[in-house]
Amino acid sequence: MTIPGSVTHIGGYAFSWCTSLESIEVEEGNTAYSSENGVLFDKPKTVLIQYPVGKSDQSYAVPDSVAVIGSQAFSGCTSLESVTIPGGNGVFVQNNAFVDCTSLETIRITGGTAAFFQDSSITFMDGAEHTIYVAAPEGFFLPDYSLYGDVKIVYGEKPSGFPTVPAAVGIIVMLMLVGEAFAVRRGRN
Repeated sequence: MTIPGSVTHIGGYAFSWCTSLESIEVEEGNTAYSSENGVLFDKPKTVLIQYPVGKSDQSYAVPDSVAVIGSQAFSGCTSLESVTIPGGNGVFVQNNAFVDCTSLETIRITGGTAAFFQDSSITFMDGAEHTIYVAAPEGFFLPDYSLYGDVKIVYGEKPSGFPTVPAAVGIIVMLMLVGEAFAVRRGRN
């Protein structure tokens, strides 16, 4: 999609659920809009308007210039697993910014705790259970009203999937104890 230089207004939900849309470009000279790596912003890049639903990236870092993540900005992005939000400048995440981003697992907030989430800014309407890991500075918490649907928030990084050394040692010790218990029980019979 290329937005011509003459376009100065795009209505809400204009690109929502356009599942084949991979990139939004803005013609040079447009006075209202800009784009970076296929993502649509207002001209000064303070408002993230639309992340293309069909974009296949698994992670995205919101630029430091962004102060607002618009309503429906990431709606339906099914390949996006991780989003980094620069919280140092005070980012406002509008309602339904992350609607049915069914692969979203991690939200990282960097540079401070100044990220503000509006009502239902993280919304799942697919009926499935979702867990979102929020890696943020100490003291940051997502308000309950910012979540809608069957979603659980875990503060910290998502585990890598491999047991850590202490967990592995704990499992080995437990197996040894279980083995000893069976050996003692056999000896009594």
